[in-house]
Amino acid sequence: MIRFPNLIITTTKSILKSGCNNNIGCGNRYFFNKLFGGDAVDNQPTTKAVTKEMTKELKYPVNQVYSVIIKVEDYKDFLPFCLNSTILKRNKDKNYFEAELEVGQGAVKESYISKVVYKENEIIESTATDTPLFHKLINTWRFKQGETPNTTIANCKLTYQFKSPFYATLMENFFASSLDVMINSFDKRCDELYGGSVSDLSKKK
Repeated sequence: MIRFPNLIITTTKSILKSGCNNNIGCGNRYFFNKLFGGDAVDNQPTTKAVTKEMTKELKYPVNQVYSVIIKVEDYKDFLPFCLNSTILKRNKDKNYFEAELEVGQGAVKESYISKVVYKENEIIESTATDTPLFHKLINTWRFKQGETPNTTIANCKLTYQFKSPFYATLMENFFASSLDVMINSFDKRCDELYGGSVSDLSKKK
């Protein structure tokens, strides 16, 4: 039995057994493979990639904003959907590190490796790997000096593509608001560390 919020799917032995001796069992197993496994046709994804983007002006200097966002190991302390975040390895000479992240909502939880490249105070880009949930998950931050002193214009771009149409449907509402949640969480983190407030510059989806 597979449980999700407000949804219970009961599997049968004909789906789970390694062999298949009847058309019903084969059909059921094929259905669940398509539903959960995210099978692609000719290695082409069965779901569409979605890109969301937001730009905000933060009332903190670039180095402070950058410092908060680059510290992936702290995400578990303030990002609502981040259950755990651990740095696995660093290569400062190449401006690169890897982190293991566990994210989730309700009954759906996913762990993956995030490969992060960066240029100090300019750009941070993370790419998810080793994940059965996503074909693609890329998060890019860009920073530049605001029009007034000690402010930052931060642009956040999130591109994601699920392997399974089922997961895409299940997580649609969560990801529809994920960028807002993430930006607001970083806003609050800056407030906690530095004080002040944040104003919305523009928003584009």
